[in-house]
Amino acid sequence: MIKVFTGANGAGKTLRMIWYMLQLRKSEPDRPMFYHGIHGLTIPGIEHLDDPKKWMDCPNGSVIFLDEAQAVFRAQQGAAVPKHLTELEEHRHRGIDFYMTTQHPGFLHTHIRKLNPTHEHLVSLTNNSARIFSYNEINQNPETKRSGADFKVWVYPKEIFSCYESATMHTKRIQFPPWLKKAIIFIAIAAILFGYVFYGVSKDVKHGQDAPSAAVYAPGARPKPLTAEEYVHQFVPRLASKPWSAPAWDGRSPSSSPEIYCIELQDDDALRCSCVTEQGTDYDLPPRQCHRIALHGNYNPYRDPPSEQDSPSRSRDQSPDRSSDFSSVQSSPAGIPAPPRGWGANEIHDAYQPPEYGHWNAENAFGSSTAK
Repeated sequence: MIKVFTGANGAGKTLRMIWYMLQLRKSEPDRPMFYHGIHGLTIPGIEHLDDPKKWMDCPNGSVIFLDEAQAVFRAQQGAAVPKHLTELEEHRHRGIDFYMTTQHPGFLHTHIRKLNPTHEHLVSLTNNSARIFSYNEINQNPETKRSGADFKVWVYPKEIFSCYESATMHTKRIQFPPWLKKAIIFIAIAAILFGYVFYGVSKDVKHGQDAPSAAVYAPGARPKPLTAEEYVHQFVPRLASKPWSAPAWDGRSPSSSPEIYCIELQDDDALRCSCVTEQGTDYDLPPRQCHRIALHGNYNPYRDPPSEQDSPSRSRDQSPDRSSDFSSVQSSPAGIPAPPRGWGANEIHDAYQPPEYGHWNAENAFGSSTAK
């Protein structure tokens, strides 16, 4: 039996032949085995064949392993066939088997190729594997003609690397198949595009959330001047009825709690409503909101809780005389008096009661002391 291994340098053809060598050592340990051309082989029980052209001197039943066999059985044209080639015609009768490697079948003498040896062609797949195409006879063009071949992927057995010296296998660079290279490039481009889109969306969302707030700058950084539109926008309340909801108040501790006071006025047949702040300044509100605050008050979460004497929950019978409150009213900077003490925005006030009419007493109309 003759078996030929072909493939480019680094494809693993010598490694494959040594793998068969180990399998035979286990299955047929008593068979004499010889090798030639394998540098640094350390497998015990296998003898070195000094002159492979004298293989005929080996005992019957031998197994001979030849690396780079074209050095022994090189192709020749027009020359007489040497004896070590013609003797191969009878190798089966002596039970001698050959395992040999070469880079291409065309490097071997046609006398060997005509003996119909089995053939394995190895093609590197990754750094630690190869594709093996197996044929029942020699394939003259294994690089292009692969139809009808048995195909499998063979992972290099790492334990065999220590059995011989192979500069090609031990220094082999990592190689990737073309489809894997394209997949890596595609994934990298997709990741970059995804990151760019995600960064842009998150930046827009963050800008939309933080734009109204006062900017915070890193130490040493120069703040970017605000445009006129950005500056005005800082003082526009987010809610019309909440002046303190303007972005300018974000993150700041106010010195006073903003308040809104609204009042309804009957002017002829028209009902007007106006509002002022706690500083006496006018505050514009839509009529519907103004009427609501004038009737029901306005909730302010920043106002201090009312004291017991100011609590609107006390009974009306216990309400203090408010006439004295007007004597202590002080004018605001704008000249508009602030609401008297004890006037909560949510307090329900007594309805207006008109005076009762009585009989006119002309004699005592002006409080005369004379009685009749």
